[in-house]
Amino acid sequence: MNHINNGPNHFFSNFLHRHLNRILLLSLSYLASMPSMADGHYRSGATKVSVVELYTSEGCSSCPPADRWLSELTQSDGLFESVIPLAFHVDYWNDLGWRDEFSDAAYSSRQRRYQQLGHSKSVYTPGFIVDGQEWRGFFRRTKRNLPPSPNEDVGNLILSEMTDAYRVSFEPADAGLAEEHDLVVHIAYLGNGIRRQIKRGENAGKELTHDFVVLAMGQATLSPQKNMLVGSINRAEINDATAVAAWVSRSDDPTPIQAVAGWL
Repeated sequence: MNHINNGPNHFFSNFLHRHLNRILLLSLSYLASMPSMADGHYRSGATKVSVVELYTSEGCSSCPPADRWLSELTQSDGLFESVIPLAFHVDYWNDLGWRDEFSDAAYSSRQRRYQQLGHSKSVYTPGFIVDGQEWRGFFRRTKRNLPPSPNEDVGNLILSEMTDAYRVSFEPADAGLAEEHDLVVHIAYLGNGIRRQIKRGENAGKELTHDFVVLAMGQATLSPQKNMLVGSINRAEINDATAVAAWVSRSDDPTPIQAVAGWL
């Protein structure tokens, strides 16, 4: 009689059989917690995503270096997964020699609201707001590292592309937040690699390149539904838009609570 010694193989087979379900569940749980951006569905993951807001203008001679610095984030490994850059072009430079076609009074109002709430000391360009707070690190020329990511679980934000709208669902980590009625979702269409010849004003004769420039925005109220907040917002066809970003905030405070973004 021949005896086959399959002791180690037999042990490994039994181990896999006993633990396969647990391994699969852990893998699925890990994947669910990761940000994803595919097929028109954008998921933030549970960890807070940092939002870097630059307030800028084509009419401001101090702004191109800040624009270029923001453009460097296109090379960031964490782009749209851990950091979302937004370039808001303000309108208060428009009467000083050059009208910025990307400017909007709503973006200037957003910057002023941060100042009114005490989140920034003044309104100026170039001005950075990171996660709802003024950040002056850009002006330290030898070291322009962004503040450390909050690294806190705030909940999953999902943006789903429908036929003519985006559906938004936010499942906050704070259960109390899911019952609030003053939360809104903002959506922004972003343009990248846009080149502009400036003919007048402080930047006359320069060619400027814009990345993450907010081309258009929309807003909708979120409604509590079980343990999450849901809403929808009409989709828009915006020329030159290459990416979309969405974030949740309170109606009276522009500070993003959670955000998500991805390429179109």
